[in-house]
Amino acid sequence: MDRPRKTAAETLVRRALPVLAAPILIVASVLLVLHDVAFRGLITSQHVDVLAYWMPTHCFLGSSLAAGEIPTWNPYAMAGAPFASDPQSGWMNLPAMLLYTALRCDVAIRWYIVLLPIIGGLGLLWFLRREGLSRTSASAGATSFALGMAGSMLVLSFTFAGALAWTAVLLGATSAYLR
Repeated sequence: MDRPRKTAAETLVRRALPVLAAPILIVASVLLVLHDVAFRGLITSQHVDVLAYWMPTHCFLGSSLAAGEIPTWNPYAMAGAPFASDPQSGWMNLPAMLLYTALRCDVAIRWYIVLLPIIGGLGLLWFLRREGLSRTSASAGATSFALGMAGSMLVLSFTFAGALAWTAVLLGATSAYLR
C-alpha cells in the first residue's frame, strides 16, 4: 500500500516550524504581557517622560518625515531647538521613524513600547543560537529576557529599554561576524 506523498507545503511547514517557534513565542509572550498597551491604548501617566517628552518628540519626527522633510530644527521646543543633532530626538532610530511616520502618534507610541522587548528578545535569540545553544535553551533565555523587559517599568524608559534591546541585537551581529 502506497503512503501518500507529502506536499511541498507540508514539507515547508515541517521545516519552518522549529525555526519559527521561538520568535513566535517571544512575540506572543510580549503581546500577552503588554496587551493593554498594544490593544487597549493603556499608557501610564505616572512615568512622565513617555507622554511629556517622547511622544511629542517622536511625533514631530514622524510628521516631518511623512511630509518629506528631514527635521533638523524643532520650532516647537523651547522657542526652537536643534533636532537631528540631538541624540535623544529619535533621528536615525529606525523603529521610531517607521512607526511614527506610518501610524498616528497615539498608536505609534504604544507599538514602540511593545516593539522594544520584542527586538531585545529576538536579538538575544539570534545571539544565543549563533553561540551554539540548543533551540530550547536559546528560546528560554530570549523569552525570559523579553518578558523581563516587558513586565517591568523599564519598558517605559526608552533610553534604557532601547539600550538593552539594541545591545542584544549587537551581540547577535558580533557573533555572526566573528563566526
